[in-house]
Amino acid sequence: MFISSIELLPCEILLQIFTYLEASQLKRAFENLNSLFESLLHSPALQVYVQARKNDLALPLSSSSTFAYLPIHSIRALTAGRARTGCLLRFVGAYISDLVHLYSITIRVSRHE
Repeated sequence: MFISSIELLPCEILLQIFTYLEASQLKRAFENLNSLFESLLHSPALQVYVQARKNDLALPLSSSSTFAYLPIHSIRALTAGRARTGCLLRFVGAYISDLVHLYSITIRVSRHE
């Protein structure tokens, strides 16, 4: 069995590295890779930022949503475009008790709108 150098790092360091990746990048890079990374993606200590895509904020949550593979409690920062502001507010209102690590909400506004 091959073990890469990154797998030799302590879980705490890997979780810290994960904070620099956006949630969808994290999923693409590490989901279903092996049991170590799968357990880190579902760790209660995981904290990620999410750039909300079209289906991410629709209620009820769909299977294509970012939150289908990352727990809502792991979100520390949430970013959405101006067009999704209403969905963002409904999402936060519906899941406020699960967003225990959320400290930042950003709504991107284009100067050309």
